[in-house]
Amino acid sequence: LMSSQCVYAEYSKEYDETLLKLVFSNPQEALAQTKKQLLQAKTEGDVKQQLIAILYSAQALDILAQHEEVDYVITQGLALANKHGNIRFISEFTSFKAYQQEIKGNFREAIINANMAYQYAIETGDNKLIGESLAIRGGVQLAIENYDMAMKDIEGAIKIFKANEDKLNLSTQYNSLALVYSDLGDHDSALKYYKESVSYTHLRAHETLRY
Repeated sequence: LMSSQCVYAEYSKEYDETLLKLVFSNPQEALAQTKKQLLQAKTEGDVKQQLIAILYSAQALDILAQHEEVDYVITQGLALANKHGNIRFISEFTSFKAYQQEIKGNFREAIINANMAYQYAIETGDNKLIGESLAIRGGVQLAIENYDMAMKDIEGAIKIFKANEDKLNLSTQYNSLALVYSDLGDHDSALKYYKESVSYTHLRAHETLRY
């Protein structure tokens, strides 16, 4: 399921916590900010900041359900990441591409890209990226009702997120695990993991209020 190097991998922070929060709270404003940041990064020749701006732009567009725009932005990000050999962002955008293909029902392409994203994530040695790529692949496996593989990927992602106290990702993945068990007709387990999901959501909300 996971490379042995995952145990010793780093766990990266968000690229821009302020912008990420804006993506979820006000995606329209986030788009305006990412356009400004992208223009400034291009002027300064800062490829990493360009990639970050493009990634958050894609996330905001996804929340706004502007899927054609998302596809264009992902293609733009992948082209830039490939041009500069940036494995981290190749993984990020390939994962995003897999997710979009899953939404559209293009499951074969989604699985291919999810596998590629995971392999690129392994190359980075970053547990956060590895966990998130496993989560994306698990979501695709769930969508095609490949429950054994879905469970393995989701549980692998949970193991990484739990070790790093990543409450946001834990909440999401416990919810995914609940969906697996619900589809399998094991409603007791589904309820158990749904409660786990909610508990991490509440914990994260409480921490946000404290700060």
